[in-house]
Amino acid sequence: MSFLIKFLTFITIILTITSAKKNDESFVEGVRYRGVKCKIDNQTLELKYCYVKAYSRKISLFSLGVKFINPVEKPIYVQIISNYQFGSGYREVVNSGRQEWCSVVEETSTNPFMKAVVEVVKDNPVARELFRQCPYSGDLEINNFSTTSLKMYDALPAGLYRFDVNVFKDEKMIFTMKINEEVKKDSN
Repeated sequence: MSFLIKFLTFITIILTITSAKKNDESFVEGVRYRGVKCKIDNQTLELKYCYVKAYSRKISLFSLGVKFINPVEKPIYVQIISNYQFGSGYREVVNSGRQEWCSVVEETSTNPFMKAVVEVVKDNPVARELFRQCPYSGDLEINNFSTTSLKMYDALPAGLYRFDVNVFKDEKMIFTMKINEEVKKDSN
């Protein structure tokens, strides 16, 4: 039963995201970052900063800065897990599985969830840094990333979410980030 609920939620999110038009008025405006935690492998990355700050009552901004100690060659794997809070714990709703990031950047990935993530994030000028060509080297900085520019869709029910982003080089996890968000629905 749990698998069926996860699968139906996944399909609903993917269909809504891929069928929504960019100028559609069905976007959720009440999405706010509530916190972020980042962990790195000190042999691969140097964490410069990772934080969330309030910009106004309705808008919060996320910033991340890392420095690659050595260039990171292919393959780099990314896994995104979406969790919804039920009671005092979180339950997994969508898991992208490990996806080779360079194929996601080059838009050759066949994973529908990763395609949807790319579609939503790629147009954001702040996040363009994520979509540079592989291999990654030097600094990677995302400053003042806002959910208001993400075009969040009505597929997300109101509530608290945690998005886990895990980055692997070979079998070793080199970066993990947990972002807590709150989705509020307008009461129109």
